Amino acid sequence: MERAKKNIITNFDIIKEIRKSHGGQKQRIKHSLIVPIITSFISAIIFWSIFSYFPQKKRHDKIRPKVNQELFEISSQLSWTFKKIMSETLHTSRCFYSNKIVSGQLSKEDIALGLQNKYLMNIDPRITDVNVKHYMVEFGEFLNGRFLNINRSLDELYFFSEFLTTDEIILLEKIKKLVKVQNGSQFIVPFDILYSYYRKLQPIIFDNYPEYIETTEHFDIGLPLTEIDYHLYYSKNYRKCKRALEKAMNNSTANVYKNQMIICEYKLGDKEIAFIILKEYLKKDTLPLIYQRGIIDFAIEHDERVEDWLEENYSKEEIRKMNDLINKERNEKQNFIEKNKYIMEYFSMIKKL
Repeated sequence: MERAKKNIITNFDIIKEIRKSHGGQKQRIKHSLIVPIITSFISAIIFWSIFSYFPQKKRHDKIRPKVNQELFEISSQLSWTFKKIMSETLHTSRCFYSNKIVSGQLSKEDIALGLQNKYLMNIDPRITDVNVKHYMVEFGEFLNGRFLNINRSLDELYFFSEFLTTDEIILLEKIKKLVKVQNGSQFIVPFDILYSYYRKLQPIIFDNYPEYIETTEHFDIGLPLTEIDYHLYYSKNYRKCKRALEKAMNNSTANVYKNQMIICEYKLGDKEIAFIILKEYLKKDTLPLIYQRGIIDFAIEHDERVEDWLEENYSKEEIRKMNDLINKERNEKQNFIEKNKYIMEYFSMIKKL
């Protein structure tokens, strides 16, 4: 009996040893398979990083600012187009809807209203009202000039398509289909759709790639200022706006940056800082108040102390001249709206004839 037990135990030990030996052999097989795979995988990653990813990233970082500059040029031409649509004439530098355009809030109805006193090449022969005819503005040459500039930038961008995302390429293709040279007497561009593409272009430029190539003075000031306006009026990200302002002010002493910093500080709720900057800015500035009416008008709306400070530091006559011009410009905007509404009604009437 004892001998049988010993034989059973011995057999169990043998089985254990066999299993142990077999398990070790399986581990060795796994090890011999997995280690080369992991090693190959790591080697592939290192090889890809050194010879593909980092060179491509370096190239992208150098070329993308050039791409962004062309995107900015397209955006600028579109912005200029809509500012002239929403202006009384082509010869004025003032647009009553500038902030609304930049903020992305220009409506289809606004655009339709702005176009009422614009014609493409040939004025509608049915217009017999002298007042209407006198107020009409030939818009075709200006519009075609902007569209030609946009197409030049689009052609430039196609050389760098590998540095554009799929969504960017699709958006640019949509823009290209609409910015064709116009002829005849009627606009065939759906400007409200074109404006929606302009809106989509802004975040691409200013949220992702705020760098650009410094090639001319225009871009040194133009792109940073547009980026600031984007954060101030479109994204309403005032902290980003302030960072963009600080960066721009390190490279330029342009007064327009000071104006935007005052607005930004008020928007952030830092009224004390904004008021200090405003006072320092106006004290250093030697121009009459009427040339600073925009920022002063904004500050008065946001800070009750501004009017008192102005009265303490400027003559009543200078303040009166500034307020008169501010009120005049407000009236001019209202006149623009009323005149274009009249033309809209006039066109509705002659179409029925």
